[in-house]
Amino acid sequence: SCQSNGAPNIILTDLIASLKISIDRMAALYLMCRVSFVTYATTVHFYNFSNRNFPQLIVADTANPFVPLPFTLQCWLQLGRDQDRIHRFLDSLLQISADISETECAIGAAAKVASLILDDGGGKVILTGSKLPTSGLGVVKPREVHKFHGTAKEAELFKPIDGFYPTMATDCAKQQISFDLILSPTEFIELATIGQLAHITGGSQNLFFNYDHKYDSHRLAAALEASLVQEAGYAGILRARCSKGLAVKGYHGHFWEQDPLDMDLAAVQCSSTMVVDIRQEAKIDPKSYSYYQVALLYTTRSGSRRVRVHTLKVPVCNSYVSLFRSVDLEACAFMYIKDAVQEALAKGTAAARAGITERIQKMLICYRKQCSTGSHSGQLLMPELLKLLPLYALALMKSDALVAGTTTPFDARVQGLFQLITMPSARVLPYLYPRFYAVHNLYSHEKAGQIDPSSGSVLMPPIMQLTADTVLNYGVYLLQDQQAHLCYLWIGSQVSAKSSLGLFGVEDAKQVGTTVLFENFTDRFQNIINYVVNQPWGRDRLIIIHEKKDVAIEDSFFRAMVEDENVAGSQSYSDLLCALHKKINSSLN
Repeated sequence: SCQSNGAPNIILTDLIASLKISIDRMAALYLMCRVSFVTYATTVHFYNFSNRNFPQLIVADTANPFVPLPFTLQCWLQLGRDQDRIHRFLDSLLQISADISETECAIGAAAKVASLILDDGGGKVILTGSKLPTSGLGVVKPREVHKFHGTAKEAELFKPIDGFYPTMATDCAKQQISFDLILSPTEFIELATIGQLAHITGGSQNLFFNYDHKYDSHRLAAALEASLVQEAGYAGILRARCSKGLAVKGYHGHFWEQDPLDMDLAAVQCSSTMVVDIRQEAKIDPKSYSYYQVALLYTTRSGSRRVRVHTLKVPVCNSYVSLFRSVDLEACAFMYIKDAVQEALAKGTAAARAGITERIQKMLICYRKQCSTGSHSGQLLMPELLKLLPLYALALMKSDALVAGTTTPFDARVQGLFQLITMPSARVLPYLYPRFYAVHNLYSHEKAGQIDPSSGSVLMPPIMQLTADTVLNYGVYLLQDQQAHLCYLWIGSQVSAKSSLGLFGVEDAKQVGTTVLFENFTDRFQNIINYVVNQPWGRDRLIIIHEKKDVAIEDSFFRAMVEDENVAGSQSYSDLLCALHKKINSSLN
């Protein structure tokens, strides 16, 4: 994206720097891979890479875009062989962009020509953009978000605008072409519509609202690393099957469905996540085992066709007691997420939140009926392994994807829904329920902050409950908010000299953030902060908060306390448990 807006193109500068690193790493792994570069603004610009000056080939007809010939001879670059030319072109790209005095956005035409280039053999498109499509193919007239956002009619906004983007995404999926989106808007960009390119083709979607070099460049680099270097496959077909008495009823995730028995994946990465619905259809011997198998046929980045198979053997039981003793919290949470996302897209976020509460209620009623003896009307009974499920359900209802109200921009809500259904299961729970540490008593934990020599990971202090009741004015706390990509360091007004010296290297904690910075912190505390902020998806921003000094930022810190009534229209964890208890007693009586 090379629109002219009269300001330095910060994201393009960072994009170029990150592309150089990722393409060099890619070249070391896949020497025969071919790449090309296309820029766009009001028109679409190709480049003749066979000429050392890279002359532009401009397609001005963005309503009927085409690929200049002979593209294969002039516009492809091969990794390994053409690394010097790739670097020279990227080095010249800032000047090329500065010379383009076009202000419109023809992102639809750019996506179309990319699909034309790859239609003979498939591949991947990394598409960047920062504005609504205003020119050529795929022009989008923005909907009146303010009228529906946060209302009963919000579901209408989740539905993509019919026409170009869903149709083209389907055509690309058929041709084994996937799209990874890197979007950096400053205002509404109609992500529910443009995002169909990633949703249907199995690509990734990265939203950098109000892009900031200081805080977002690490995430941008991580997104490109995942797209270009992470182990991945093309032209994938995934099928799940199971033993007699069971049947696969459906798949959920980001893919194109040509056959209800398969998932067609134009692209698949090692972090890709899918959900499979399996239903019981016949009686199964309770003394036997059930079997599940998933097979993925795909092409590696280096061009080899492979099959990957996973097989699972699970014992069968015929009692709820045995079932609840073996249930998997992570899997249950993921299924709740899948159902909530589907309900939000179909009926709106209010219906999704109500549906989550109803599912929890039904599960607890079943447990009470089938697994308890005697009367327990005075207490809320929960399965041992699912005691935290209501808490994670509450956190899901307060996530950016489903939270009540309009505090979350609508595009960010769409991005949240996309992330929830594609996120690796191991990351889901800390994403919903932020990790919260009290660090003022760091040295009371003998090894906290030290590096484990066997694993290389940092030994962390105990995780705390996310409630303001645990925050004391003599304390120092670290909170990792993965949804906001922020790490809060909250410093109380009465921190002791001993605690301050042990963490910050000075006796007065009020100096932190002014004369005392991260490099002055003690080694063990630096290890903990580095462990929290450095994540596979990029480096989170560290925000230092002094008690009652910056009310707006401090409010954001306390809004992350999901066990409290921290958002208008939401409820606390204790209120949720009381409401569930009351409804269960009413239902059983």
